[in-house]
Amino acid sequence: MSEDEIRTSILDACVVTQWQSATSQRDNYADRCGCYARRVTSGMTPDEFNAFRRTGYFNDTARPKAEAALAACKVKR
Repeated sequence: MSEDEIRTSILDACVVTQWQSATSQRDNYADRCGCYARRVTSGMTPDEFNAFRRTGYFNDTARPKAEAALAACKVKR
């Protein structure tokens, strides 16, 4: 997977999760998920991308970056 494909995968997973818990059709979860995907991938190192490629999950060093991106972009869990 390229870095763009990983970003898209993270965005898609976020949108699906947020859509399931959306309280209204006007919820702007897609914008928040876009923010989250851009923010988390912009801070990932090559090793973190490689770990994500292998497992489909954030490794121990990328996880705090993902948590910070969730909070910064106001993505609900």
